Amino acid sequence: KLRGNELTIIDVPDLRAVADLDVDIAYADETVTLGGKILIPHARVRPKNLVQNKQTVSEDVVIVAGRLPDTETRATAAPVPIRGLLELTLGNDVAVDLDLAKATLSGTATFEWSGDPMPVANGRYAIAGDIEAFGQVLTVVEGGIRFPSVPANNPNLRIRAEREIFGNSQIKAAGVLVTGTISRPAIEAYTYPASTEERALTLLVTGSDFNYDQGVGAVAFGTYVAPKLFLSYGVGLFGRDNVISARYDLASGFGIKATSGQQESGIDFIYRFER
Repeated sequence: KLRGNELTIIDVPDLRAVADLDVDIAYADETVTLGGKILIPHARVRPKNLVQNKQTVSEDVVIVAGRLPDTETRATAAPVPIRGLLELTLGNDVAVDLDLAKATLSGTATFEWSGDPMPVANGRYAIAGDIEAFGQVLTVVEGGIRFPSVPANNPNLRIRAEREIFGNSQIKAAGVLVTGTISRPAIEAYTYPASTEERALTLLVTGSDFNYDQGVGAVAFGTYVAPKLFLSYGVGLFGRDNVISARYDLASGFGIKATSGQQESGIDFIYRFER
């Protein structure tokens, strides 16, 4: 029996986790049985090396006698049968810090063993935070890892991460949608409102629009010249339109933007909200 609150179950440079445990473990008749609940209120995951390099033999190597040590047949013991059900809950302070993502996980899932080492899982974990894709930092606006009675190592994914597009009268945001499973994910670029995937990829990478069908396109360069003042200069690709813009952030979510171009000028009041 494992019982306790705020127990440090692991503390290494890559992983630190604190858990509340209420778990029973037994071994009888060459079978492991377990059951109970685990709550992880606090955890930090900072893996240093995600990829392990594997040494392989060149294809042009010809073995004339004997065989490589790695190809020798090794006797492996049969896995010990496991039976039982375990509930794993992630609290609001479980963070994962990767090179390309910083996110928090929360939610509950149950894992049921029926003899095989890999359990069948039911439940859902929510994801929130930022990821890096196409050279840009995108905010996760919808994120979930679902286990609809599937093996625990192959959950269903639905993750939407996007960036806001400024100075575009047609497109407000561009992002990527990840669906499918861990073993077979599908990645699709999109815009809001919807447009073509080619246009979405361009907006994701550059933040500027290239709409060849309508003859619309520009490259914009900008920087903050003060903590709340952003200046940008845009050069048209299909015409001789040059645009100078200045955006001033009045408060959280509120701003004012002045645009001056060869064909039109104007002032916009901006309100940004999280969807």
